[in-house]
Amino acid sequence: MPKTKIYLFPLFSVQLLFFGGILIVKQMIMKEATIQIQSVLGGILLGLVNFFSLYFLIRALAEPGTDSGKLFTIVNIGIVLVSVIASFLFFKEVPQKKGIVGIVVAVIAIYIML
Repeated sequence: MPKTKIYLFPLFSVQLLFFGGILIVKQMIMKEATIQIQSVLGGILLGLVNFFSLYFLIRALAEPGTDSGKLFTIVNIGIVLVSVIASFLFFKEVPQKKGIVGIVVAVIAIYIML
């Protein structure tokens, strides 16, 4: 049996886009959904931010001497901090006291860890 490489990521990505497109067209025909330009632009912006955050995370992990445990902790707390700030700025959502305490403790833990 010959050994061949099968690249699953492109295969599943194309499949996801294809069937996702079919579902969107079906919902538009059935008048269950409409496409809004704000949603499309927001999705593109979010996709770009996620792509580059993953790109720079992989680049940081490739650097010699990088402690992956510290790096993943910093990235995850950073995501939480950015999410809290964005929800406050865009949606006027005020975090609860327990959430603020948790974030402060996490930031202090990162500072101690470094």
